Amino acid sequence: MDMNNSPPYPSQLREESERHNFFLKITCAFFIDYYSHGKFLDEEMQHFKRIKHFTNLVRQFLCPNRRYPIYAGNISYLYTVKQLDSSGVNFMPCEDQRLAEIKKEQSTHKCMPWKSLKLKVPEFKVEDDTECIMRNIMALKQCVYPIETYTYNYVSFLDQLINTAEDVELLVENKVVHNLLGNNDAVANLINKLCDQIVETSFCCGGICQELNEHHDNFWNVTKATLKSVYFKDLWTSSSTIVALFVLLF
Repeated sequence: MDMNNSPPYPSQLREESERHNFFLKITCAFFIDYYSHGKFLDEEMQHFKRIKHFTNLVRQFLCPNRRYPIYAGNISYLYTVKQLDSSGVNFMPCEDQRLAEIKKEQSTHKCMPWKSLKLKVPEFKVEDDTECIMRNIMALKQCVYPIETYTYNYVSFLDQLINTAEDVELLVENKVVHNLLGNNDAVANLINKLCDQIVETSFCCGGICQELNEHHDNFWNVTKATLKSVYFKDLWTSSSTIVALFVLLF
């Protein structure tokens, strides 16, 4: 009997399994900053046992746990952050959400023609290695996961929202983007170039883009936001506006 071809003993299998689990834990701990929940539960570790390399692990951290419907329409443009802010869209960070999980909260006033819209966007940290990591993840997506385009969709969504350093500044103020580069122009250039040479196969943010465009095109939404930002932005401006209205009436 050839002892070299004999099956391993249970103790060997257990030892190999323990080594694999230990390596998996320290690897996950090293890349913990990319994980939306910040820490792992024991049952969550089971989802990462078939990960083959580091890029795939980080991609798995960023992808959502469920599938999103693909938008059937064609969105050729999206208003920028500054333009949407001028129509009353409030950008808020989503701390415990994966990259594709962009959510909106809309409320309509019964007696008023305008709407309030809050857009919750997952936080995006921009630092020195962000470009390298995101490019590798999107390259892996094109080669291995052409249908699961969540990471690309999120970056493409940011690309359409951001055109200038002013757009980045608004997102930084609202804590959606964490700028560790120190220069808003550098962040804008980085995000605008990430989608270069990437073929778009599907887009799951199209529905939200259409609603944002419609919100901006509503005259009353822009009027309300302008009044609030110009004439009622603080206590002193509001007081001056009210006094001026009374003087005008009298």
